[in-house]
Amino acid sequence: EEDFEIDGKSFVIFGTFNIGSHEEIQEMIEKNGGTVGDQSTTDCDVAVVGGDYMSNLEKLDEIGVEIVWSENELRKALGLEDDEEEGAAGGEDDYEDDEEDDDEDDD
Repeated sequence: EEDFEIDGKSFVIFGTFNIGSHEEIQEMIEKNGGTVGDQSTTDCDVAVVGGDYMSNLEKLDEIGVEIVWSENELRKALGLEDDEEEGAAGGEDDYEDDEEDDDEDDD
């Protein structure tokens, strides 16, 4: 199994993500003990690649990035992979479901 540890690693972020903007992802990584560098850096441990960038993986080879994580792998590292399946009650990401939940409570 791959090591999806964030603490102590340096990251660079490419592409777009469902879990947030580059700034939001950077904040999540930093809260978990990682650092985020500029996209032009070749000095990083992991490149996190959003869906629209997956076709450009050759560019990552050119700059010498050896470890590439997809958004799903980042979610695993952040402990977010089960939120949707388990319906984490009271989570910040559940705001869209609140209206449906309120309707059910009226029964």
